[in-house]
Formats: sequence, C-alpha cells, structure tokens
Amino acid sequence: MDRRGLTAVVVAAIVAVGCNGRSDAADGSSGPVGSVPATQVVGNGPSSSVGTPATTDGPADRAVGTTEPSCESVEPELTTASGRRVSFRADGLSGPAPTIVVLHGFTNTRVGIERVADLTESANVAGIAVAYPLGTPTPIGGFGWNSGARAFATTAGADVAALADMLAVLEATGCVDRDRVVITGESNGGGMTLAALCDARLAGRFRSAVMVVPAVDDGVLDRCGTDVDTTATLVAVVGLLDELAVFEGGNGLLPQLEWFERVAMSRGCADVDVAVPVTGFVDRYRASGCDACTELIAVADGPHTWPGSTQSNGDLVPGTFDLNRRIIDDLLAPEPECLSER
Repeated sequence: MDRRGLTAVVVAAIVAVGCNGRSDAADGSSGPVGSVPATQVVGNGPSSSVGTPATTDGPADRAVGTTEPSCESVEPELTTASGRRVSFRADGLSGPAPTIVVLHGFTNTRVGIERVADLTESANVAGIAVAYPLGTPTPIGGFGWNSGARAFATTAGADVAALADMLAVLEATGCVDRDRVVITGESNGGGMTLAALCDARLAGRFRSAVMVVPAVDDGVLDRCGTDVDTTATLVAVVGLLDELAVFEGGNGLLPQLEWFERVAMSRGCADVDVAVPVTGFVDRYRASGCDACTELIAVADGPHTWPGSTQSNGDLVPGTFDLNRRIIDDLLAPEPECLSER
C-alpha cells in the first residue's frame, strides 16, 4: 500500500478506536464523558472501575523495622485538587520505587492504554510502579492531550500543568523515586511526551522520555524552543507500517525523521547518523554530539500500536520490537542509555 495515499476512510477507522484500540467515552465506564462511575470512589477509596485489571496479592511478609511505605496500601485511583485522575499500579512494591508514566492516545483512556501497552505486570514484577494519567475530554468522545498538534489532539486544556499536578500527587504517596521517572506515551500521548519534555515547568522531572508512534506536527515543535530538556534520554519508536503517524509524513503530521532531526538540533546535537540495524526488523537513527542519548527506532513490522505488546489494537498486530523489556531494563540500570543498547 502507498502510505502517502492513505484514505480518509482508513484514518477515520483508526481514530474511531482511539488510536490504541479503545474508544471508551467515559474512561472505562458507561457514564457520560468525563464522569466518574457511581460505583467508583476516586482517590479516597477502592476502585471498581470497569476494565481495570485485577491485581494479585503482594508478598505477605515485610522486613521487620522497615521504614519504606507499602505501596499496596496506596489507592489505585488518585485525583488532583483540580479533579484530574491518574491510575497507579504498584502491586507488591515498597517505595520510593522507579516509576513509568504512560500517556494514552487521542480519544482513548487510561484503561485503554493500560491494556494495549501491557506494561503493568512486567513492570511491577521488576519492582517498578506504573501510572496512567487521564487527559481532557475530546469533542468526539474519549480523552486526549493538548500537545500543540493540530491533528489527533485536543486543542484546549492546560495539560502540562495537569501533568505536573498529577506527578505531585503520585510523589506524595511516597512510592515514587523522583530521580527515576520515565514518561512515555502513544500517538497523541507521544506528542504530549515531547511537549512535556519541552516545558520549563517539568524541567528535570524525567530521567528519560519514550515516544511511541508519536503524532507530531509543527504545533508540537513550536513548544520545543530553548526550554527543551537536554539532560533526559529521548527515544522515539515509530512503525514503518503505521498508516496514521506515517513514517514519510501525512494526515497533517510531519515525517518522523524530519521532526526528530529538528528536535535533535534543538537539544544541541550535531547531526543524525544514518540508519544502523538493531535486529532484522529494527533500525535506529542516533543523533551525535548530544548531552543525552537521542535516537529514533524504526520498527519494520510495526503498525500504529504499542510494539512488542501481547495485546492487539483492533485488528493491528503489534510489531516484534521488545519495547517494554528495554524500558524496564534501562530504568533499573544505574544510568539511562539508548534503548537500542538494552
């Protein structure tokens, strides 16, 4: 198929499933957009939100005299003072623990991205907490992020400030290691990941940022001026079979290599090297002369969904790149590095 000739019918179909496999209009409930289900107490009681995966009991015994807080006692659904919600998964963990913050795609939900990314269990087993923030309601249902993009994004809402508030709520639990926080997101969430990295209000808050099949246009890049964080590792993971965030550009979005090169230059990098094979299905483009690793990973068998997941996104089969394992390994290492090296 000629990816530049993607039809509006295909784009509409992808958007209809929320860019990552769900279009839950009310964050996993059957109520109105943005509402909290009557059976769910957010932030101050147990959650019975539909779609939240069941958790297993953590270790029965704790070390005598430990001062580390048990993160199993932290409510799984937290709320900021302004009413923004975030799911927190820390089964069996004591804090402060390394943490991954995962942003959903356009018209999707925190419940949807938790299923599609398939990250919670493997991260918790490795001693890592995972947080799934909820964006702002979109006019067509579900939720999104005001990343600055003119396509596949919301255009209202102070989402960077909201992310800062959600990070503060997470850190207040005592279960988040502030020095080991990774932010990642899919599609619109990938664009929002870059917007967060480029905002002075969040400077120094992330050890690394991982953009998954990101939706990036000039509007997102307009937010990446002199305030871009050059100390955090930045990795973009794109799919060569992606028909929404097309590798060569289209649907109102920039070519993946074009925006990556522009961001690399804003981070003080000298140049972007030619592609080097990582596996038989994966190439990486690495920027040279940067303060921190800056790389783009191109997955040959990757469509518009989370690579390496065991969960399908509608009828899309995830690519074979083992993204989750690499994120986990990198977060547990003493220092961050390029994911292509993990």
